[in-house]
Amino acid sequence: MHVEGKIMEAESFLSKIEENYNVLPDVTFYFDAFLASACSILDYLSEDYSNEFKFKISFNSKSFKRDFNNEMKKSKDRKIQEFYKWITDCREQIEQTDTIGSLLTQKRHRITHRHHEPPTMRIRLRYKTSDNSQAKIKEFFIPWFEHQRTISDNRKLKEISKNVIEIKTILAIDDHDSIDMEEACTEFLNKIKKIVNNTLKKFPLTSKA
Repeated sequence: MHVEGKIMEAESFLSKIEENYNVLPDVTFYFDAFLASACSILDYLSEDYSNEFKFKISFNSKSFKRDFNNEMKKSKDRKIQEFYKWITDCREQIEQTDTIGSLLTQKRHRITHRHHEPPTMRIRLRYKTSDNSQAKIKEFFIPWFEHQRTISDNRKLKEISKNVIEIKTILAIDDHDSIDMEEACTEFLNKIKKIVNNTLKKFPLTSKA
């Protein structure tokens, strides 16, 4: 199945995010690649069902998703109509209703069609007060859109590196909330894989090609 290969690809990029979690700018490249793969999984699943339903959609189609939906709408086959409702509801849930799903889907769209949106690095470190009393926790942020300058002039990070408690790569959800990038990607991929598994159980493919 086409979808299996795309899932493996997304898993591979997710592992690269985990390996390069705090490596600038590498993790941003793997993040972009992960979004491209993960957000295409349901399209590849649709390709498998297009073959199953024997739709004749050209490989030169400028919008497979549009043509696939049009074919399903025209069909009088009950199974195809049920599948159409199912996959439409699944897409709407993950791309619009789900907080993490809608966040990453929108980021992928903007990265692909508008401009790059690097995440932010949040650093928590332990420091002593002027009277050398008990150490306190300080938190600050480094915007990754300045990652090239940060790499070449990294003195600030070097100075505090021994006191670092935690480094988090975060994605802003809104003006007040954020989420760890690796956690968001893992959760998103797991939800996509669950949709794929549930779809294959509900609508078994007769062909594994």
